[in-house]
Amino acid sequence: ARDLRITTSTPGFQATIYARSSPPPTHWPDSGWKAVSGSHTVSARDTISLSGGSTPYRYYLVWITGLGSQQMVDLNEVTLYQESTRPERTQ
Repeated sequence: ARDLRITTSTPGFQATIYARSSPPPTHWPDSGWKAVSGSHTVSARDTISLSGGSTPYRYYLVWITGLGSQQMVDLNEVTLYQESTRPERTQ
């Protein structure tokens, strides 16, 4: 996947996206997870570019690293996109 879109009614939290090819274990941390994004402050409808390259990951994890100014976070919708959803830049 190239992009991950998060829709939330509680913007302002921080998240990092991880990915892996094999089924996830039941414990954390696990060396099979690879960070495919940096830390990101999420807006109400936000698209995060993923750095997985051509690796065909099957499992994705939205790891919430900070709540911002809130007591809780809602992930209303999480969508993966195979191709980039961002318009290409023209030179």
